[in-house]
Parts: sequence; structure tokens; C-alpha cells
Amino acid sequence: MKEIIKEYTNYMVPFYAPADFVVKKASGSHVWDLNNKKYIDFTAGIAVTNLGHSNKDLIKILKKQSEELWHLSNLYINEPSVTLAKKLCKNSFADKVFFCNSGAESIEAAVKIARKFCSSTFNKNKNESHFIFNVISWKNYAWYSFS
Repeated sequence: MKEIIKEYTNYMVPFYAPADFVVKKASGSHVWDLNNKKYIDFTAGIAVTNLGHSNKDLIKILKKQSEELWHLSNLYINEPSVTLAKKLCKNSFADKVFFCNSGAESIEAAVKIARKFCSSTFNKNKNESHFIFNVISWKNYAWYSFS
């Protein structure tokens, strides 16, 4: 275990202070270290593990989906994305949705939507600029400024 932790410190950037054990396996909301000591995984809200590790229902659904199609960009129309878009629109404030694949893409889309709304609502002459939009995305370490 100490060797893996040493290699971690040698080869990985420690943005977060990791637990001082190495995870060997996981199931539900639990993880086990190399000595089979069981821990509750309180980090399951990060990324996609909020459904639990080794979730049997999720594995079954993902296996079935992987045999049909896995990922398509917005350049292709596909039934699962249209079905999800319809559900989101019927159960939220939105009339339409835009699926993004990164934080940077979502910020870019938000800026474009804000510019479109303001230029069509307040500033009919696109050569004049009365509005300044600043977006900071700490996740992507970027600063956007549009005027």
C-alpha cells in the first residue's frame, strides 16, 4: 500500500488531499482498502458515483446501452437525447435544451445566449455596445470578457 501511495505522490498532482489508503474495491456506498478494511464513501456526490459503486441496475442499463450506441455528439440526432430533451422541457422552465460535454462549452453557450438575448431585447443596433459580459470559470481557469 505504501508503494502505491509513494507512486501517487511521484506521478500525480495532488490537487486534493486524498485519503491515506488505497481503494481496492467498491460496492454501493462502501469502499475497501487493500487490507479489506471497509469505509463509507462520503465522496459519492462527486462526478457520477452518486448512484453507488457497482450498482447492479446501472450496470445492466449501461451494458444494454453500450451494445446499441455509447456516445454521439450534437452532430447526430438520436432517440435517447431527444427523449431526454423532451422530458427536461416538459418538467422545467425550458422550451429547448442544449447538451454540452464540458464546463467550457456550457460557459460559451451561456455567453452566446446572454449576448443574443440582450442584443435582440435591448440593443437593436449590433454596432453599439451598451452591455459588458464577464464570465469567470475557475474550473477551466479561464476569463472571458465580451463587450
